[in-house]
Amino acid sequence: MTQNQLTHVVDVRPGRFRLATLWLVLAAIDIAARVHAVRGQLGGITAIHFARWVIVRDRRPVQPRRHRLVFFSNYDGSWESYLGEFIDRAASGLTAVWSNTVGFPATRHLVLAGARDEESFKQWTREHQLPTQVWWSGVPDATVQNIRDDVWIRQQLSRGLPDHELETWLGKL
Repeated sequence: MTQNQLTHVVDVRPGRFRLATLWLVLAAIDIAARVHAVRGQLGGITAIHFARWVIVRDRRPVQPRRHRLVFFSNYDGSWESYLGEFIDRAASGLTAVWSNTVGFPATRHLVLAGARDEESFKQWTREHQLPTQVWWSGVPDATVQNIRDDVWIRQQLSRGLPDHELETWLGKL
């Protein structure tokens, strides 16, 4: 299987400041993803099919409340290569998010260090990863690049090429 998935749950650090900071960082990433990551890359990572962060707020009257951050992702390749690509290309963004959670590797100034400590980051990720009981993919053997190529081919074919150009173009496949 080409694709894999990751489900990760971790407690948000106590206090309103951490929860507010996390919310602001996620809002900034959401805007950036909608504006800049519209061509099949998130933070320069091309292997991500799907990524989602969700803050699960503890609404119990019991104090202290225990809010959690849940991360879901579907990606191409192995767990090691996926986390390695995250570290290489998006360490600052990851650190900005997860520095607000319990047990994340030591961070400086919200975005420094943290995820760049590869061994500690991977260990922390393993400790908070949940097994998935059911996971389904409609195209389990298709990579993000395969899907992008298929979309490009479809767009080219839908342009209404004259027969002679279409035959030439299809001959190159």
